[in-house]
Amino acid sequence: IAYKAEMDEVRRKADEKIIAEKKASDMAVLKDKISAEKNSEMERDKANITREKERIAYKAEMDEVRRKADEKIIAEKKASDMAVLKDKISAEKNSEMERDKANITREKERIAYKAEM
Repeated sequence: IAYKAEMDEVRRKADEKIIAEKKASDMAVLKDKISAEKNSEMERDKANITREKERIAYKAEMDEVRRKADEKIIAEKKASDMAVLKDKISAEKNSEMERDKANITREKERIAYKAEM
């Protein structure tokens, strides 16, 4: 009976050792999985941050392109408006000059007519 009890104790200790080794192995595997998952998450986060930086840089670049295009359109519109304004001023001056010439001619004709009478 003592021998059997001793063998049962030896088997129990061997089983406990096997269980402890299995738990240690499982814990090591679990730690490796957690570490790999954390590394994977960190890599994903880095990639996401990089993509976000690139997206922001691209958006800023496109905003600058749009701003320059808008400035060019505004400058062209101003130049066009100035040309139209100059043409209007020139036409108005020509019209005034024509009226003045006509008035002068009528005044000369009036004076000449008056002198004849």
